Amino acid sequence: MVNRILVLGALMIGLLLGCKPKELPEDELLAYLRDPAHGLRKSVEMNGVTMNIMYRPADFLIEQELAAGIGDISKLEKKYSKNYYFLMSLSADGREAVQAATMPHYQYSELLQTLSFRLGEFIQATTSKQDTIPLHNSVYTSTFGMGTSNDILLAFRKDSISTPDWIQLNVGEFGLGLGRHNLRFQQDDINALPRLKKKI
Repeated sequence: MVNRILVLGALMIGLLLGCKPKELPEDELLAYLRDPAHGLRKSVEMNGVTMNIMYRPADFLIEQELAAGIGDISKLEKKYSKNYYFLMSLSADGREAVQAATMPHYQYSELLQTLSFRLGEFIQATTSKQDTIPLHNSVYTSTFGMGTSNDILLAFRKDSISTPDWIQLNVGEFGLGLGRHNLRFQQDDINALPRLKKKI
């Protein structure tokens, strides 16, 4: 009797997990990514500065280019499937952490140069397979002090990795007093992420 109950319980759990939607609209997928329970968003707070790093599915980048009329979907999927993407957001008191109005000019200028061109000196990734992956590319989005955070898209190449159990972002101190941090993302959590429901 007990065995029968256990088997039925396992079947119910399997059915519930199987019912998870394979596609979600953009707002629901963002909510999924932001939910700490899914393991795809890591946060660090030190000295009044918050750093959020969230896994960024390639679907978002593809949709952005499609909406702008750039390229066709098959070419874009091939282009963006080559990398892991993460969005790093830096904020202080609900505003951008890097602002000309709130810091000395030399510090602001140095941080701007670092975020725009030199993050590869401070950020790399490692994996459960002992791979070390340099930062392949980063894109800093400037909103000139009008945003709630400074956002930088980070890209790491997949081509030298053989199916890791996890990928870890190793972030060094780059000028905001956050210190060094190792932020680990489980491959199972990445694989479980639903796809973005296409608008077209």
